Amino acid sequence: MKLEGDGLIRKRSAKPAVVAAKSLDMNFTWNFKNFADIAVFTKDAKLNVKSYRRQNSPVMQKVFGLAKDDQGFCLRAVLDVGGQQKSQITTYFPPDIGKRLNRSDFGDALIFQSVQKTLGLRLAVAHVTVRAEIADAEIAADLDCAVGSAILTTEMLYQAADQQKVEFTICPPSG
Repeated sequence: MKLEGDGLIRKRSAKPAVVAAKSLDMNFTWNFKNFADIAVFTKDAKLNVKSYRRQNSPVMQKVFGLAKDDQGFCLRAVLDVGGQQKSQITTYFPPDIGKRLNRSDFGDALIFQSVQKTLGLRLAVAHVTVRAEIADAEIAADLDCAVGSAILTTEMLYQAADQQKVEFTICPPSG
């Protein structure tokens, strides 16, 4: 089996295969100590907004604890760095936050900075999760990569100082 030959899984007699640890030659660590460090990371980036609208989404329902019929707001954009599309971004806002924003408010490459400036909020916490995925047709088109390319997706949940969930962003970078 190819996965076993590549050292990604280890087969065991009469038991399910297990994922085998494999050291990587690359370091995927970001050393962000605060929101200012994140801002420096995207200093040459531009956010190209595709849409901002009210919608019903299972993601929003789960993250923000909304009822099945409650609609939040969804921003879809592409992050451009040096003329290259680097990440497709989908950002969700709970209804009470999203209704106070409009498409023109997102002039900053970092959406959380736009939200802070526009609403006068102070975001205090960011929960970040990184996971591996395969690029679907929409992501591949936005990022100019092949459908089926391996990508790492970053999910960020931003909270205000009072622990209110303000923004949930999902961004797969180019593969």
